[in-house]
Amino acid sequence: MRVSLRGTDPLVWREFGAPANYTIEDLHEILQIVMGWHSYHCHVFRIPGKEYSCDIGLEGVSSQSIQLATAFKKSSGSFEYVYDFGDYWCHDVTLVRGLMAREEDPPPLCWDGAMAGPPEDVGGIAGFADFKRILEDPMHEERNDWQTWAGSTYRPDCFSAKQATAGLIGWWRCRSRLGNYINTHLQTAGIDGKS
Repeated sequence: MRVSLRGTDPLVWREFGAPANYTIEDLHEILQIVMGWHSYHCHVFRIPGKEYSCDIGLEGVSSQSIQLATAFKKSSGSFEYVYDFGDYWCHDVTLVRGLMAREEDPPPLCWDGAMAGPPEDVGGIAGFADFKRILEDPMHEERNDWQTWAGSTYRPDCFSAKQATAGLIGWWRCRSRLGNYINTHLQTAGIDGKS
């Protein structure tokens, strides 16, 4: 899959793989990791004819979580993901032929990308552009304050697919352990967890 953050210049993008049986809510978690965000805000997936989100209280939005294979089929291979309705980060999520994992439950992997994702609450596309301009000017009176706010290691032009993959594998391990834990306890209680 490829995700591109609309309006960024240079373009912020990532390429990664995930199993077709993952849900769009799994994809939300993956996108948060590869973009460097922390799920502080609401999100929505716009798949032709319907909006989906697990966030509570969004009017007119389905809380149903569909599988990625279904989402790409309904959307002819591309759909929209919006994160943070204040900053309004709008992404294009596109299926790239041959990158979708087909195994039962392999970890998602990030292969490539460019530019750091914007920090949380930076102020949308315009705020991100101002933020980058300030960081690029060592003489700007607000530079140190903004760098401290974003974190001393934040660099707008840096992205590491290796670091993103490490985050994805950590998330996948937690997800797998939780699933095993739940299934074990359901079996102990005599409940079939597959129903």
